[in-house]
This record gives sequence, C-alpha cells and structure tokens, in this order.
Amino acid sequence: ISPDLTGYNLFLGFHVVLAAAGTYLYARVIGMRAMGALMASVAFTFGNLTERIACCTIHLEVAVWIPTVYLAFEMMLRATTRRAQFGWLILAGFCTGQMMAGWIGQGAYYGALAVTAYAIVRLLMHHDGPWHWSTQIKQLMVGGLVAGVIAAATVAPASA
Repeated sequence: ISPDLTGYNLFLGFHVVLAAAGTYLYARVIGMRAMGALMASVAFTFGNLTERIACCTIHLEVAVWIPTVYLAFEMMLRATTRRAQFGWLILAGFCTGQMMAGWIGQGAYYGALAVTAYAIVRLLMHHDGPWHWSTQIKQLMVGGLVAGVIAAATVAPASA
C-alpha cells in the first residue's frame, strides 16, 4: 500500500466515523431513542454520502460536519455554566471552519447557510422561562460571534 493510498483511506475513514458518530449523538440529544438514532446515523452515513465518496470528496468534507455543528449548538443550549457554553460554541465554530475549509467557495457558502439558519432558529427561539427579545437577541449575537470568530480563524489558513 502506498503512503498516498493509506492517507486517503484514513481521510475517508475519519469522515465516515465523524458522520456516523455526529449524527447518532445529535439524534440522541434531540430526543431520539437509541434505535432511531442508529437508523438516522446509518441513513446519513451510508446513504447519499457514500456516493459522494466515489465522486466528489469535497461534498463529503462539508456534509459530515453538519450534524456535529448542530450537536454543539444543542449542547451549548443545555450547558449550565458560561464556560461550558463557550466550549460548545468554540466546538461549533471549529467544526464550521473545518467544513468551510474542506470546500472553499460554493461548499463553504452552502455549509455556512445551513449552520447560520440552524443557529438563528435554535439560539433565537430557545429559552428557559418567559421569552424576551433582548435575551434571545443577546444569546444569538454572542453565540454567532463566538462561533463565527472561531470558524473564521479555522478556515483562514485554508483560504490563504
């Protein structure tokens, strides 16, 4: 086996595991039972994603990060301390940056749209107790700023 082939196999293996684990964990966090989460993971990982492996790995590099980004936002909303919230936002930003670095251009645009739409809905609509515009806007702005700065710092070396 050539070093190039070994690296490519490791690259594909990492992305397949990330897709499966991210989808399973995200499904569990949003309330699916174990079997439902497993089926979601199998459908996501071995559905259209495997076709992308044969054709266009740049599609793979964008898609596999989305469940993990969503998971990070969900965990941030469930965190009980500011430190944990920032940790989850940093993970969301890092994963978003990795997704954008995987396909500079169109893929980064589509990935950023998916993440931004999800973040707006979840960070703006999630609340404990009464819903207040100022609190929800603040949560959205802080979450978006932290994740956005980390994503930009992560993708910057790839775009240079």
